Amino acid sequence: MDRLCETLIASSNYSFNKAHSTAYAIVAYNEAWLKRNYPLHFWKGKLTVGMAKAEKFKIYLGECEVLFCQ
Repeated sequence: MDRLCETLIASSNYSFNKAHSTAYAIVAYNEAWLKRNYPLHFWKGKLTVGMAKAEKFKIYLGECEVLFCQ
C-alpha cells in the first residue's frame, strides 16, 4: 500500500501538466482545422466570443478584413 501511495504521489508531479497540455493541443488542433476548412465559421465564432474584450475584438476584426475584404 505504501508503494502505491508513493507511486501516485510521484506521478502527480507530471500527470496534471501532461493532461493539461494534451487537452490544450486538442483544442489548438481543432481551431486550426476549423480556421483552414471553415474560415467564415471560425471567425464568426472568434468574433462572437471576442466581443467581451474590445482589444481582442479589434485584432480579430482586423484579421477578418484582411482575409475577407480584399
